[in-house]
Formats: sequence, C-alpha cells, structure tokens
Amino acid sequence: MKKATWFFSLMALFTGLSLAQSREHSAGASQILPQRTPGEAEKIMGYDIAPRSIDRTEAETAGGAIQYPTNTNLGYKGIVMAEFDSYDENDEIMVDFGSLGLWYYNAGVWTQMSGVNPEGMISATLLNVNDDELVVDFGSLGLWMIWDPATVTWYQLSGVDPDGMFSTDDDNDGRDELHVDFGSLGLWRYDLDNSSWIQLSGLDPLLGLRMDAGYAGYEEGCHMFLTHGVWNIYGSPPVYIQLTGTVTANDDHASAKFTNSAGAEDLIVDFGGLGLWLYKEDLSGWVQASSMSANRVKEVKFAGTQDYELLAEDNVGGLYWGNWNGGGMTWTLITDDDIGPGSAWCETFDIDGNDNGDEEVVIPWAAGGAGLFDYSAGSVLMKNFISSSYFIKYLVKGDYYNRGYDSTLAVVYVAPSPQVGIFLTEPGTGAGNWITHQIPDGLY
Repeated sequence: MKKATWFFSLMALFTGLSLAQSREHSAGASQILPQRTPGEAEKIMGYDIAPRSIDRTEAETAGGAIQYPTNTNLGYKGIVMAEFDSYDENDEIMVDFGSLGLWYYNAGVWTQMSGVNPEGMISATLLNVNDDELVVDFGSLGLWMIWDPATVTWYQLSGVDPDGMFSTDDDNDGRDELHVDFGSLGLWRYDLDNSSWIQLSGLDPLLGLRMDAGYAGYEEGCHMFLTHGVWNIYGSPPVYIQLTGTVTANDDHASAKFTNSAGAEDLIVDFGGLGLWLYKEDLSGWVQASSMSANRVKEVKFAGTQDYELLAEDNVGGLYWGNWNGGGMTWTLITDDDIGPGSAWCETFDIDGNDNGDEEVVIPWAAGGAGLFDYSAGSVLMKNFISSSYFIKYLVKGDYYNRGYDSTLAVVYVAPSPQVGIFLTEPGTGAGNWITHQIPDGLY
C-alpha cells in the first residue's frame, strides 16, 4: 500500500478514536477510569511464610484478610483466534501487525480494524454469550473494545494505558469481566453489564490469571503482588482471599481441573526455586507438584481419569507432562531435546476430535521445525512434524473451520525460514495456506 494511503488510514483511525472518546466523555464519567485519592483503596496484609492456604470461610470472617485491598503473563502473542462474528460459529482471526495496525481475517479476506499499533489484546465474552469481543490496549490512547468487525464499531473502556489484563466471569452471570492492571493506579475490575469500574487494589500487581477454585463455574482472578503474595479476588463488591504470602515473579501459571474432573479447577503456581505448587480446587491447601524450577507450564487435556494434565519445561532441560496421582503429580518425560527457538514454546490443539477430547502438543525445536506429541496414539513423538528448515516465532490455536474443537493452528514463521509470515493449517485434514507474508507483533 502506498505511503499516502497509509497516512490517510492512520488519520482516519485517530479521528475515529478522538470522536469516540468525545462521545464517551459526553455520555458520562462512568466510561472513564475513576480517580481515587492516595490511600482511599484498601490495602492488603502481607505474610512472610511458605505457600499455605487460608480457608474461605475464615478469610471472609477474619477482619484483616477480608479487607485487602496480569492471563498469566505468558508473553504477548499478536494473534487472537476467537468467535467475533455472531452470524457464524467458526472462529475468526485478529492480528497485530505493529506499525501497520490491527487487521481482521475471515473467509480469506483481510480488513483493517485500526491503523494504530496495539500494545496488547485479548478476546473476552463481555456483551453476550453468542460471540466474543476483542479488547485492545492502544497505549496512550487507552483501552478499547470492538464488538462488531463487520461495521468496525469501537467502544472506549478507559482513557488510561493498562499494563496488563485478563478476562474472567467472576460474578457467574455467563459473561466475562475484565481485571486490568493500571500500574501505579492499581488493579481495577470492569463489568460491561453496567459499564462500571471498581478498584480492586491500590497496589500494582506483578502478574495475574483467571482461576476457578472453590465453586465450579464461579471464576475468580488470581493476582500476585510484590511483598504481599498471591490473592484470589472476585465479584462486586469484591471478596479477597490470600492464598499465600510467598511472592512469585515467575510468569507461567495455570488453572484447570487437575485433581477432580467433577469439581472446580486447581491452581498451579511457579515459585521458581521453591518449585511448582498446586492449590487444590476444594481450597484445602497447597501441595508441591514438582521441585523443578520450571521455564514454562501449560494445561493440556489428555484422555484418562482426570480432565487435564500439566506440561512443564524444566529450566535445566526436558519437557514433561504431569498427572495427578491422588497425593501429588507423576511426571513423564516427553523429550529432552532443546525447545525453541528463542522464546517459542508448545501449543496444544485437537488434531482430529476423535479421541475423547485428547489434545496433541506441537513442540518447536531450537534447531528449527517442530515435533508432535500424541498421547492417545501411545505417547508417540513425531519429531519432524514441521520441517527443520522452518523456524517458529509462536503458534495460536482455534476453531477456524467450525469443527467444534480447536483443530486449527496459525503458525508464525520467521527468518531464516524459506518463507515468513502466517501459515494457517488444519493438520488433521492436511489443509494449509499462507494467509500473509507479513510477520505480526508478539513474542511468546
């Protein structure tokens, strides 16, 4: 595209954002992040102890703990695959192309959503249960949501630049709320039901992720605070439960049904040198899942007695999967080959949908190419699933072809691959094609 065309696209986008912001201002201050005087937000109580639990009943009645008061930061991927169009059931694709702006891909067609470079974006079911919305951090232009790609309809949520965010249905109404880290302004919760912000804490969280412990289907936010440990926070007015006073700045954690397929979810937290710890779904406390100092962790669904298992890469080498054995996790080595290159890591997906929801794992190699681990086929590792001449930046899964399961992979290839860009593939059918040779933002 000619430079002049790009210039006018950018000018139109900025004009649109300015007009939208003016409309939000005139609609009322509820759309703008409210300000609080220093000290107004409640403060948390910190405890210098090893990982431990606080019983929910105890926490809600204890005067100190109840008064307390970023998806885990797995690394930003510049592709989101979700159901943005309510008129069909397949997923569509949003891509952050950096200085080229934000683009939407559906049915072989690219459409520009914005000429502004996003700093981050996530999908969330904010408006209704029929489709998803895209929430975008546009840096100094604030936090925005787009709910209709067909008409490119933007809605400003806040004029403040967030540091991180994730979605969670923490009031059990079937629609997500946002937990947003606004840095020095603290941690905030947004509910589109009444377009309202509430401050969860005046402190700046280190990390956060969605969790679902205690009551199945009633999600919460898990937040890590410097010197104050790990907290479970949910609802409006918010409930605060300190899970441990031990601080972790590690960036990979997970929430899934590891111990009880009929119950709520367990929380996996990486405490670095203290190892991996599991906080049980029944709120009965912490169990050490492994003594390894993990590089990355991720939930994976293998066929078996439990719903999910845990993928973990040891910092000293080796990719393992762990299965709950009743009192801890039994670990099995998948490979001790080097995973890479750089920060690229594994992606889980369902290659065929024929094995009780069992997922397969794509494993990028540091030397190029990728392997495929298939548990249901007898724990087979196909080392040359992707040719070693191709180098992977990251992978994103979704249901682009409406199979009812995540069978599609968007694979981002970078130099020295023979071709670079985004390759959209459905390995179970052999289908695949380049949808662009432009490399998106993001690094896992």
